[in-house]
Amino acid sequence: MVNRGQFLENRPAVTANRGRFTMICRAVTETRRRFTSNRATITETREPRLRGKELEKGESANTEVVRLSPLPCWKHLSEEVYRARVVELVREINESAAAARAKSLMTPLGADGVRAQNPETRARKIKKSPAPFFHALRKKVRKALWDAYGLFFAAFREAAERWRAGDRAAAFPVGSFPPGLPFVTA
Repeated sequence: MVNRGQFLENRPAVTANRGRFTMICRAVTETRRRFTSNRATITETREPRLRGKELEKGESANTEVVRLSPLPCWKHLSEEVYRARVVELVREINESAAAARAKSLMTPLGADGVRAQNPETRARKIKKSPAPFFHALRKKVRKALWDAYGLFFAAFREAAERWRAGDRAAAFPVGSFPPGLPFVTA
């Protein structure tokens, strides 16, 4: 049994064949874990470069402590039952992902494959459909928006015609601007 207050610095890294499953199971069994992150603040990486110093690999790494707590809906469970439920959930997720991969006949890239990709790469073919006039979840709402826009447009057209005819008191719908007047020379 792992001592909960102990930092687990000298445990071996997650092996490739066990992957995320092992890492998640470890996270469930340990409430405190020390992670080393290569994320550094801009100041930590920029200032040495401005002074002409090159940073060694891992020199700007930060150590962060992550405290894990049980899910609120499972707080009442004992530690053993909690761990067993999380392990079962992870097992189900792995099985469904493996089935989906087998069905799609695609192999995962893996960590090395992801790292080998260029983050600046763009899609070869971009979908070029026009943006919708209204973003709405339901067709009924989209139709109501189109109807409201139609009423607004009709009211604007009517007011603009009266405006062009010389009626400067024509009432334009709220949120619209009257058309410009012709330029008058002095």
